[in-house]
Amino acid sequence: GALMVNNQVGGYALAGSSANFEFKAGADTKNGTVTFNNDISLGRFVNLKVDAHTANFKGIDTGNGGFNTLDFSGVTDKVNINKLITASTNVAIKNFNINELVVKTNGISVGEYTHFSEDIGSQSHINTVRLETGTRS
Repeated sequence: GALMVNNQVGGYALAGSSANFEFKAGADTKNGTVTFNNDISLGRFVNLKVDAHTANFKGIDTGNGGFNTLDFSGVTDKVNINKLITASTNVAIKNFNINELVVKTNGISVGEYTHFSEDIGSQSHINTVRLETGTRS
């Protein structure tokens, strides 16, 4: 099923708190694969952590101005993301393939960011990078 916060896909965490989703590829995360076949939409203050050998994502959307963290530092081989949409997002990731990265400004000129906080490794690739302006939905 969908990842929901406060009974909503893309829902926000309550003021002063965060919502955390953590997925582990079984007991031996160094050999397991985590695959998300549906798009993931995260609202404000929602964090996603994955521990696995390989992680595969159709799409991840944190672009609603969310102060999110995507923690894939526990992935030991490769992270594959078809489409990653970000705004105010910290990304801990190493050795990745991102087909399309969309960075949204949400209508402001400062304060929205995408921060790759890890050594991204020598095997990381982004095919297309887009910058979108506009307002939050």
